[in-house]
Amino acid sequence: MEKLKLKVKNIPIYIIILVLSIISSISFSIYNYAKTNNEYEIHISKGTKLDTLLVANSPMEIGRLKKDENAYVEDYKLCTDNEDYSVTINTSVVESIYIKFLGDGARVIFNGQEMQIEDGVYANYIRIIDSIKNCINNMTLIYFVISLIFMTICVLVIANYFDKIKNDAIKWYNIPLALLTLFVIYYSCFYLSYSVLKEFVIVPIIALLVYVIYCISKSKEKKFENIYAAIVVFVGITLIFLVPPCNVPDEASHFARAYKDSLIVTPEDDGYFNFPEAIDNLWYKFTNNLHMTENKIYGTAYLSEAFGNNNYELNDSYTNYKNVKYLSFVPYVPTAIIVFIGRNIGAPALLLLLLGRLANFIIASIICYFAIKKVPHFKKLFLIVCLFPIFIQQTAAINMDYLTDSISVLLVAQIIAMIYKKQKIVLKEFVYLGITCFVLSISKFGYFPLLLLMFLIPNDNFKNKKIAIITKIVFFIFTFVFSFFVSISATTDSMQDTSLYGIKYFFTNPIDSIKIMLNAVFGRVDQDIIRGFIDCFAYSNVWHKGPFYLAIIGMYVLLILVHDDDDKSLDIINRCVYLISALMIIAIVYAIAFSQFTHKGSTSITGLQARYFLPIALPLYIGLSNSKIKIDMPNKKVMYSIMICVTFAISFITLTMAFS
Repeated sequence: MEKLKLKVKNIPIYIIILVLSIISSISFSIYNYAKTNNEYEIHISKGTKLDTLLVANSPMEIGRLKKDENAYVEDYKLCTDNEDYSVTINTSVVESIYIKFLGDGARVIFNGQEMQIEDGVYANYIRIIDSIKNCINNMTLIYFVISLIFMTICVLVIANYFDKIKNDAIKWYNIPLALLTLFVIYYSCFYLSYSVLKEFVIVPIIALLVYVIYCISKSKEKKFENIYAAIVVFVGITLIFLVPPCNVPDEASHFARAYKDSLIVTPEDDGYFNFPEAIDNLWYKFTNNLHMTENKIYGTAYLSEAFGNNNYELNDSYTNYKNVKYLSFVPYVPTAIIVFIGRNIGAPALLLLLLGRLANFIIASIICYFAIKKVPHFKKLFLIVCLFPIFIQQTAAINMDYLTDSISVLLVAQIIAMIYKKQKIVLKEFVYLGITCFVLSISKFGYFPLLLLMFLIPNDNFKNKKIAIITKIVFFIFTFVFSFFVSISATTDSMQDTSLYGIKYFFTNPIDSIKIMLNAVFGRVDQDIIRGFIDCFAYSNVWHKGPFYLAIIGMYVLLILVHDDDDKSLDIINRCVYLISALMIIAIVYAIAFSQFTHKGSTSITGLQARYFLPIALPLYIGLSNSKIKIDMPNKKVMYSIMICVTFAISFITLTMAFS
């Protein structure tokens, strides 16, 4: 009877495994089928123009079709003075195509057969259901058997992970295992589900978030680090797949840098490098014209990339990666290793990018987990900051932010732990703090004022007062000096650009410079201290809409301002040090943006992005914390979890509506 109960209890798990196995088997069948190309030969004659070309519902840049001097681009249209100019386009068999001509002298030959053009338009709309029918064959059954095995393992691993959440038995190493497992499930099932369901793919994602909340509510102690571990695995993997490739700000440049580092030995260049066709095509496909609101990236665009282009021979076109050329190599090591292995075994370019995102996110998640676990007070604020939607977007991407943001969180946690430590600080703690400072120094310049928090550590926690003062000063100066010299080489190009204001202008015209900075402060201060942490997704600036935005702002204001049980009341000195460190970082970031990104004649700073201010969130919010606003209710931590998960549900809806 007990065995029968056990089997009945596990029926939902069996159903989930079966459904995922079916989706996975069809996914891999269609991934394989999508490697086949359709060939379109487009002919235009004098007086006829190629006006519009959509592939997989995304506009293709007309200029890319100009292959020689017999054609030219006029008003974004391809023209020719010849009687017959032809260009060939290859698309995946799962991708639709739409071609619009102006004039009557056009022909389209599809796989060797001339097609009919009506009213200047040729379209070949390929339904996803037809692609599914065409891809199913004998291999699908083999894929199903393999998928059944892997999905059984994956689902059991995830089920075990959340059992550990409920039993407060989670360990740090469970997080990367869960992330890897979910990555396998998503890569096997997400893109097909996205192609079929479109924006309704949000339904199973929200169901997963509901399950996360359920597991947190069943947890006995509801530790903040366990709440983080429960939420972060689902939201991180979802953003890895939901945000289009190279659409996290500057991700294309960072991916280019990681790819170049993976080559180990390359000739010196001036910030332009000839990357392989697979990488170039991936960038172009998912970033072309993305600032145009009518441009979409449908799920079918991913299907052809999952088993797609793995040609890593260097091509003749050069790509600009100057903005990251001189940055420290350390943050790029995980992605460079993945790219090195992947290109040598012929893995698809899309998979390399996704795995690079995953590797960075695993590192950031583990660091944040330890930070939340280690810090003795303000744990709720740490949880909120580490689960800001933009914090997750930046740490689940190929860039430097994954390391800068997470290591900043750990640094603040380590210092706060030292501030409230009851015993003397031991050597091991200084070693860990030194390593954290070193990593922060080689990440990005400007965040060294976080070390001002060390001056809040009571001198009694050191061996004596003299050692305390020397230690604090040494740590602060070391972090400042090392990060300064690391950053010098990264600013070489901008220092030579005379069209920018530059550092010299700041010192020779301080009043005018300060006015320009103040214009930026008054214009965007709200965005830089909270709004930009929960809004503004992807490279194309996807924003929450009206009621969604107001609901999220309300929830976060409540989350940040409400005093929690483990928070400490701060005296005026403590509060000032937290706020001064945050304000110093804001001033430094503004000064860097003014000197390196703002062109002469501008009345406000350009080049600023709210993500640059994520490391100041903790000292700023702690400095503004209060002990007056309290909410007395049972299961407050469950309420926090619900509010955070609702935020991510809204964020996922916003992203799917923007790109679907």
